[in-house]
Amino acid sequence: MDSKVLSREADRCVKCGLCLSVCPTYSLLRVEGESPRGRIALIQAVVDAGMPADRALRSHLDHCLLCRRCEPACPSGVAYGGLLDGMRARLQSSATPPRRWFGRVWRALLTGRLLGPLIGLQRRLPAFGPLGRAIRRWPSGRGGLALSPSVSARERPLVLLFVGCVSRRLDARLLEEATWLLGRLGFEVRRTEELRCCGAPHRHAGDARMADALDAANRARFARDAPLAVVSVASGCAAHLTEAHPGVPVRELCDFVAEWLPRSGLAPRALRLRVCLHLPCSQRYPGPGGAVVERLLAAIPGLQWEPLDAGYGCCGAAGIQMLTRDALAARLVGPLVSQLRSARPDRVVSSNIGCALHLAASWDDGTPVTHPVSLLVEALSGGDVE
Repeated sequence: MDSKVLSREADRCVKCGLCLSVCPTYSLLRVEGESPRGRIALIQAVVDAGMPADRALRSHLDHCLLCRRCEPACPSGVAYGGLLDGMRARLQSSATPPRRWFGRVWRALLTGRLLGPLIGLQRRLPAFGPLGRAIRRWPSGRGGLALSPSVSARERPLVLLFVGCVSRRLDARLLEEATWLLGRLGFEVRRTEELRCCGAPHRHAGDARMADALDAANRARFARDAPLAVVSVASGCAAHLTEAHPGVPVRELCDFVAEWLPRSGLAPRALRLRVCLHLPCSQRYPGPGGAVVERLLAAIPGLQWEPLDAGYGCCGAAGIQMLTRDALAARLVGPLVSQLRSARPDRVVSSNIGCALHLAASWDDGTPVTHPVSLLVEALSGGDVE
């Protein structure tokens, strides 16, 4: 966004304060600059009044989790997510070359070709911290899921399974399960192995150039294959792809499976488990909402579940914030950890890999944290779990 667009969008905020009660960082810190209203005022001070973007101002903007809970609460319809992305891009373009270079290297480590070797190294060396232990325990693959569709591949509609950057390295098991399940639902499945990233980490960090390049590569692949749907196993990727590619039928995995499972005739077996359900911010908004996940869990006989909803409305993972601002992330996830200690569930489920890792690392008691679809696959392929 250029200055005029930033200023025009910021001016739509009437400073009513309805965003305050739903903002996780404001609810935790009780500082006006940590609220959507306060951050918009800071943007206006820089763009309209020429105020220098000093370290304190940048810190308030950087603390934003981009959970976007404020957008449904805003009576003026401020596009807060796009506004903050645009402001971060402006600040990034004016940063010193070393700062820009360091940011790009850091994001390349987290989303690019070096991510796989880094995770492989973490699994071979002694675990470093709770996140390292969570990565070491994360399942690397399932195996044994033999796909035997009732119709030939030529007769089945095509689904592109978007594998993402972190999911391809850490969620190999979930990708296998999703491929198996989509096949059982009657689809031909192709995985987007050559696509590096959805672009969300770069867009939210203000690296518009790299985000645009990733969007262009993804757009070309989607146009070439013309699938019935592009299905993402991570709700964060699905949310970004939906907004970056209007007109492309992007679907979050739970949402897509919840639509097609009743038509399939598949009958899940009983799972006698107690489950805590975490809904990532990207699942709530701009995603399809929590009702689709609840429908999936309700389709599994014997499953008992309760919402994991204590605290401030966001677990604090917020993409890579759990790594770059770990102290804030730890404070935000604290009430959820307390709820888990009281509930003592058999499983925790979350539809976003970042949130799942953050919860697993923060609780760190060995209880499996999985995707909701993994439970469904277990019920369809495994048998009763006593």
